[in-house]
Amino acid sequence: MSVEILYFEGCPSFERLLPRVRELVDQSGGDPAAIMLRAIETPEDAETSRFLGSPSVRVDGIDVDPGAAERDDFGLKCRIYRSAEGQTPTPPDDWIRTALGGDEGQLTTQLESVAAAVVNAFPQMDERDQCLALWLVRTLVQGEPVSQAELARAADEPEDFVAGALARWAGVFYDDQRRVIGFIGLAIRPTSHGLLLDGRQLWGWCAWDTLFLPELIGREARVSSTCPVTGVRVTLTVGAAGVRDLDPPDAVVSFLIPDKPFDANVMQDFCHFVHFFASAQAGEQWTVAHEGTFLMSVRDAHELGRRTNSAQFPHALQTGGPNRQAMSPAAFSRVNDRGL
Repeated sequence: MSVEILYFEGCPSFERLLPRVRELVDQSGGDPAAIMLRAIETPEDAETSRFLGSPSVRVDGIDVDPGAAERDDFGLKCRIYRSAEGQTPTPPDDWIRTALGGDEGQLTTQLESVAAAVVNAFPQMDERDQCLALWLVRTLVQGEPVSQAELARAADEPEDFVAGALARWAGVFYDDQRRVIGFIGLAIRPTSHGLLLDGRQLWGWCAWDTLFLPELIGREARVSSTCPVTGVRVTLTVGAAGVRDLDPPDAVVSFLIPDKPFDANVMQDFCHFVHFFASAQAGEQWTVAHEGTFLMSVRDAHELGRRTNSAQFPHALQTGGPNRQAMSPAAFSRVNDRGL
């Protein structure tokens, strides 16, 4: 669990809040010395950091104010909190306790808030688009570049519709023959995040991709990555139902809430900030140096992926594609044969 206080220099409310947060962290069993302090110095910094005013308290990257996710009035200013206690210059202790205590309701709210931000960054898709996107992911699983014509046959869609969809969607990567080699986090070229599926080696663009892709693919996967701080190998098995065999068992995931729609720079703007770490201590060393990032447990990151999948692909995940069920092993073979 990471605790961060954002403030601007000279803020009297920050000076009063800091010892209280240390006390609350200690009462919750945390380490007060691990509280991260981040000074916001410019209006541009405030906008980038989604800074609602000084002081702000975040636990695992989420503001302790339950209504913060609905606001966008970022700026270099003093902050006023409105609660049952009235208006105060610091967040109520109960809000901080709830966030520190891992209250299930608060956790659900936090995950929903992050999921909403991620879904808003993805391309918006209607039911037909969802099915086509799912077919593209499941065809890429075979580990070979996918041409526009092959995808059209697999999805049973006109080729002009496929061409239009691919042109609209951000984050579609091609080879020099204009065949798709990466989409929505799945890559057939090596990255730092391995995804072994039915004996076939694939990759995710970032650590989190390996946690949500297995559900979209409809298969369990063995994931392997490396902690960028310690060099320790992190392995786990991921399926729609959850995560198991996590090693090291205390591994965590860094994350960054997107502040704009994903585009051709999604790798640089988002993926390069999302990694597995062997421990929270290793992760905190890295997040301190990378503004806007925070840590999540691997299981919470998987749950975030499940919520994001459900919101992004509500129709396709129920049908598996246009008038089809989720892809069976036989269907995988058919796609592999390129006979659709």
